[in-house]
Amino acid sequence: MVYVNVKPVSIVFMALLALVNQFAIASILIEFDTPNIVAKEKDGKINGYYGLTLPSVNGIRPPVSCRFFFTLTFQSEHSPPLTIQTFSTDSSYENRDREEDLPGKLVIAGERWTIQMDEAPGGCLTAAGGGFRKDSAIPNLIESAPKLSDF
Repeated sequence: MVYVNVKPVSIVFMALLALVNQFAIASILIEFDTPNIVAKEKDGKINGYYGLTLPSVNGIRPPVSCRFFFTLTFQSEHSPPLTIQTFSTDSSYENRDREEDLPGKLVIAGERWTIQMDEAPGGCLTAAGGGFRKDSAIPNLIESAPKLSDF
């Protein structure tokens, strides 16, 4: 049997460190190869935003934009594709127009995240849309973030 001589001050310090560490866990920011998409993970929930506005082209088209939020909750035993909910809001999630919510899938293949949707949010069928249609979705490459298996 091994006995370790631990002073009471050390025990208090280790307990405080464990308590602070528990509350110090913040959201994990997931950065992609394009600034048009951003996501954060916290406590098994991923929230993200896609937004792109292209300027007008003289005589050809007015400015076009595609903007939406997405959210999903996953368990540690996830298997892609993951079901996401996309929505738009100028206010808060609770005050959004629920009739505009659209389901979608998040396909994760290594460091590539692809949002796939049967219906694209308003404005996303234009040149500003990131290619979200199920059969022609364009992947977004993660620049920095822990692996999803680390969550």
